[in-house]
Formats: sequence, structure tokens, C-alpha cells
Amino acid sequence: MLVFQFAQSMPQIEGWMYLVGGIGAVFIFFLSVGLMMKRFYQRAAADEALVRTGSGGTKVSIGGGMIVLPVLHQIMRVSLRTITLTVERFGEQALVTADKIKACCTMELYIKVDDTSEAVITAARSFGARNVDEGVLAEIVEGKLTDALRGVAANKLFHELHAQREEFAEAVKKALVEELKKNGLKLESTSLTDLKQLPIADMDPNDVFDAEGLRKIAGITAKADQERNEIDRRKEVMIQGQNVEARRQSLELEQTK
Repeated sequence: MLVFQFAQSMPQIEGWMYLVGGIGAVFIFFLSVGLMMKRFYQRAAADEALVRTGSGGTKVSIGGGMIVLPVLHQIMRVSLRTITLTVERFGEQALVTADKIKACCTMELYIKVDDTSEAVITAARSFGARNVDEGVLAEIVEGKLTDALRGVAANKLFHELHAQREEFAEAVKKALVEELKKNGLKLESTSLTDLKQLPIADMDPNDVFDAEGLRKIAGITAKADQERNEIDRRKEVMIQGQNVEARRQSLELEQTK
């Protein structure tokens, strides 16, 4: 009787075994998938983006993550940090203004990779495996910045540059924005921290720009000397007139006495 009941319960036991086995297989499958995702999942830091190429095409993740499988994918990390690039133009690199008075300047540019998928892909192509740091930015921006600085300075008199420093920095920014976009870069702001005339001792009288600048400086200083001399003479005359008036009043008092 017991054997007969056991025989009857065998299909039910087998069904439960199949069910438990199926659940175990599904659990092992999802566990394996989870472990694989944990192993091959790469996450971007808060200030970077990931660019994955290979199987499935190019994919960008900004502030997120993605699965990166060996052989099938290549991954590149692109920094989104703002980098301060300091540019100096002194000596032979001084800027030639509209009145040919060379200007020495120091400018700070705040640049970063724009946080859009298109810009990140463009930056990844421009920089390759190199980190986006000050050295790399200087290498890429150098020529464009030089052209922008020279172009803006050439249309301004020296005293205009000095009096309109913010306008000068803004004009340089406008000249650079579109060019930097070609490398996926965004120019957040510019600041002109120093601007002064190239010392006369560093000017070459045989250089056409320096020669004209020296002539201009000589004319300005001569006019300033003349005006200063006239002021000094008027001052002397005024003092002498005051002395004469004081002496006249003193004589009148003596006469009255």
C-alpha cells in the first residue's frame, strides 16, 4: 500500500524537482548576467563622459555608464572639467594695434568640452587618447587664439584697448567660439588680466611696425612734454603775479603808514 502511494506521488515530486531546477537555472542565469554586467559595466565620473566605439556603433554616456565588452568595444574617457588656459604675448609676440603701438597682454581663457553628445564625440576625435589638459588645449587653441588676438588688436588703438579691456576680452571670445566648436570645445569666459605697452628698449627701429610705433610714441610724449611745459610756465607766471601783487600791497601799506 505504501509502495503504491509513493509510486503515485512520484510524478508530483518530479514536477517539483523540475520547478525548483528551473527556478535555480533562472536564478543562476540572472546571477551570471548580473556578475557579467558588474564586471564589464563602466561608469563615468561626475566630470567626464564615456565614448564607446565598436560593435553597435558609437555611444556616449554623460554622467552615466554602459557595458563595455572586451574585443567588441573600445572605451574613451573625455574630461568635462573647466580648464584655465593662461596666454601671454610679450616681446616679439606682442600685439600690433591700429596705431602700431605694440601691446603686451596676459589673458585667461576658461575652456571645457561642451556637455552634448555631438561635442563629446568631436572632442574624442580631436584629442584621441590624450587627456584634455592645459598642454593639449594650448596646442590646439594656440593658432586660433593668436589669430583672434591679432585680429581684434589690429582694429583698436592702444589707448582704446586699455580703456576697453572688457570689450577686448569679449571680442576675442566671439572670434574664438565658432572655431572651438570644431573641436567640441566651449569657451565659457575670457579675462584680460594684464595689458601694457611694449617697452621702448624692446622695440626695433628697423621694424616697420616698431618704427611707426616709436614715431607715434615720440609724438605723444613730445606733445605731453609741451603741454606740461606750458602748464609749468603758466604756473610760474601765476606765482610771479601773486608775488608782484603781494609786494604792491605791502608797498601801499608802507606808504599809508
